[in-house]
Amino acid sequence: MSRRGNNWRSCAMAALVAAALLAAWAPSCLAGAMDEVESNLAGDNIASGLAAHARGDHDGAIARYTAAISSNVLDKENLAIAYNNRGNAWDDKGDLARALADYDQAIKTNPSFAEAYYNRALARHRLGRFQEALRDYDRLLTLDPYLASGYFNRSFAWAALGRYDKAVGDVEKALEISPGNKKYMDQLRDWKAAQANPPQAR
Repeated sequence: MSRRGNNWRSCAMAALVAAALLAAWAPSCLAGAMDEVESNLAGDNIASGLAAHARGDHDGAIARYTAAISSNVLDKENLAIAYNNRGNAWDDKGDLARALADYDQAIKTNPSFAEAYYNRALARHRLGRFQEALRDYDRLLTLDPYLASGYFNRSFAWAALGRYDKAVGDVEKALEISPGNKKYMDQLRDWKAAQANPPQAR
């Protein structure tokens, strides 16, 4: 989001002076001041949406993110954040369809937004869309190759498809990035056990 500091104050003052000297100049300067105000309000809606979400007010968060999105003044990075965050709020309400739609919009708006791929992968996994989840994890890990939790979570999609060899490899990679992580170590034992004795073979 473009921030221009206190420029809107100086611009507004200039507009008052110009009103007496050159009336035709004032509207464009006032429009710039209003753009700044609107941009700040949209940013405030994202911040207050985060606060509402943190205290469990998912509906309040959704309303604030929607206001930010509807403002039409956000740059693409902040617009993608607003969509992604609203998707998280929908997800926490249990509405995965709306969550996925917002994650889709976040990615369409900013195709390099790693967090949106992460969230969409998790949602797709819960819907049993494992191949699609894998594609999102692949893109995520291309954007952020040192994200241990990305490899760890991708292992569950591989396991759901019966590819315990891939699941083991992903958790081993996660442990390379985060050595000694107990959760990862415990899961690695589980995947190795499943690889040695696949559930369908029991």
